[in-house]
Amino acid sequence: MFQSPALSATPGPLAGPHAVRAAAAPLRRPLFFETATRLADAGLAAGILLFALATLRLQSRRRRKLPDVTLNYWRLGMASLIACVLVWIAAQLWPGWPPATPIRCCWACCSWPASRSAW
Repeated sequence: MFQSPALSATPGPLAGPHAVRAAAAPLRRPLFFETATRLADAGLAAGILLFALATLRLQSRRRRKLPDVTLNYWRLGMASLIACVLVWIAAQLWPGWPPATPIRCCWACCSWPASRSAW
């Protein structure tokens, strides 16, 4: 409506939907997203691992040398965090691990509907 010739609505050679598609073409590739996701996951795992190791190092350098239950709790938590990161790394390196089959814990919980009449 009130447009000057310099601000007309006609698209130029680098405007319009084709320019947007051309600029976003590298982002739509599945390889880009897969690589970015793997790098982000690896960075997050490295950060978690460094946090756990730094926490254990600081706890080992404390001045008070008396045993403490809370300190043991934190050490167990950091050891569990390190174990989780190592299991995640193993799962990334070997795609078939851990197996996808469910673990049957006992007879009663895994076969409840079929064996209810036997009770």
